[in-house]
Amino acid sequence: MIIKGISASPGIEIGKSYMLNKAKLAVPQYTISISQIENEAARLQRAIDAAAEEIRQDKQKVFSVMGAEQAAIFDAYLSLLYDPAIIAEVEQRLSKELMNVEWTYEHVTREFSIIFEKLDDDYMKERAPDVRDLAQRVIRKLLGIMPAASHRLTHPVILIADELAPSDVAQLTIDKVMGVILETGGLTSHTVIMMRSKGIPVIVGVEGSALSHIRDDEMIIVDGDKGEVCIEPTQEEWCKYLGCVDGKHVLEQRLDLTRKKPAQTLDGQVIRLSANISMPDEIVEALELGVDGIGLFRTEYLFMDRYAPPSEEEQFIMYRNAIQLLQGKPLVFRIMDIGGDKQVRFYSFPLEENPSLGYRGIRFCLGEPDLLETQLRAILRASMYGKVKVLYPMISSLQQIRAVKVLMKEVEAQLLKEGMAYDPHLEIGMMIEVPAAALLADLFAHEVDFFSIGTNDLIQFTLAVDRMNDKIATPHDSYHPAVIRLVKRALDAGKQSGIPVSLCGEMAGDPAAVPLLLGLGLREFSVGNSSVLKVKDRIGEISIADAEATVNHILGLTDSEQVMQQLTSYMTNPIPIGRK
Repeated sequence: MIIKGISASPGIEIGKSYMLNKAKLAVPQYTISISQIENEAARLQRAIDAAAEEIRQDKQKVFSVMGAEQAAIFDAYLSLLYDPAIIAEVEQRLSKELMNVEWTYEHVTREFSIIFEKLDDDYMKERAPDVRDLAQRVIRKLLGIMPAASHRLTHPVILIADELAPSDVAQLTIDKVMGVILETGGLTSHTVIMMRSKGIPVIVGVEGSALSHIRDDEMIIVDGDKGEVCIEPTQEEWCKYLGCVDGKHVLEQRLDLTRKKPAQTLDGQVIRLSANISMPDEIVEALELGVDGIGLFRTEYLFMDRYAPPSEEEQFIMYRNAIQLLQGKPLVFRIMDIGGDKQVRFYSFPLEENPSLGYRGIRFCLGEPDLLETQLRAILRASMYGKVKVLYPMISSLQQIRAVKVLMKEVEAQLLKEGMAYDPHLEIGMMIEVPAAALLADLFAHEVDFFSIGTNDLIQFTLAVDRMNDKIATPHDSYHPAVIRLVKRALDAGKQSGIPVSLCGEMAGDPAAVPLLLGLGLREFSVGNSSVLKVKDRIGEISIADAEATVNHILGLTDSEQVMQQLTSYMTNPIPIGRK
């Protein structure tokens, strides 16, 4: 029997099912007097503080087994726990309805979760289960009920549940979780993000199927690539999937051997391979993977889930610590790319019809010069501790890059006047992620020290495709001839002007795209930690001469399907068109 869901994390695993049944709390309801309102509000505050301490303990557990990036998810939890809108609504209802605080809090948080579920933004929709989980935490504290018991798994299992919260993940023996099947949940839920970081296949949206059709301790197959669960597989299905699983383990062993090897092509060309990170603690893992540096530090994540932006000193310390971890390897700080799908709590953005095309990136930075100036001061001060570069997002005009260069000079003058040291030779670069920037790359190359191509936005802006919309976005969008030509234009402009060009979008982390990018002239890749070894391994299978000959043929193709077929043909039999 095959039941279908939505693939949220790829991979195939075979194992025994483990049903995670979570008991629902019975919340009492009774009236209170006016004189009790203050006491009920105080009880709520104590319960919230106790829940916060529990969350901090969960954060530490997750940090020890999954790393800093996943542990940071609990910071967002803390912000949501203390959300003033929820607390204010509860206090108002207490005075108006005179019902006990447990019942009032449960109803208010339920209403907030429904509001989140109705939002158009997928990321915000996925905050609904977070609200429900936080409500359960606080209500347990109000009722004096002990925290949920830890799920101590004694053997590898495929976990099955209606809904799985980060608090549940913190209680799991995560190295025993082979796969996850959820009846609810979405692609951007915190739980899915955590599981994806560990390479655990996840299927969500198996509504009414998983819990009713799968028995506890039953052998099943979870296919995270197709979004399918196979129950009671046939002999043919066993053979098919066992081959996939064995092949996966062989690949993992091979990739592990590439850690200490340089990224080098068959014909001896050494390629720079750097990492994309969002938090400083990811640097340790990146170095263990053998990267040449950090090609993209998304600094905006230091600003999110905060009610006030980090101060100059706070930023300076974070940047300095990150630089020192690299011990001389280069680090590229991308200036805060705030706006669009990356909202911050401390700033009220205007209502926009198309946020991705609105007040974001460099537009936000130039519109809020005090925030930008503070960040630049912190980066410049930290630049004394290693090799640092600054990267500006969403540049679309020469005026923008010239404006930030003027501001940089002003900040340098301030620091000089104050007697603060900085690297006067700090390099400035720009993202090529707007078609206008790619088309004018030859002009921009005279204004900056390096380019970094961001294919995520470049693809969606070039093709007018929302890459988060599954109905119109396809995995082949990266291979559209228009995208390929814009990437080539940026690479050619960099080569002609003698400035380095890296590519930091998801396309760089796709092993299938490596021969295409090498053939176009890319010599610097910057990818997520999870893609480092796969890309390094693929680079070692390719010769520059063959890749260039293949690309010469690809540039004459007319659609992405043809490009994909040519790349597949090349990796199957790496003798390009025109060579014998």
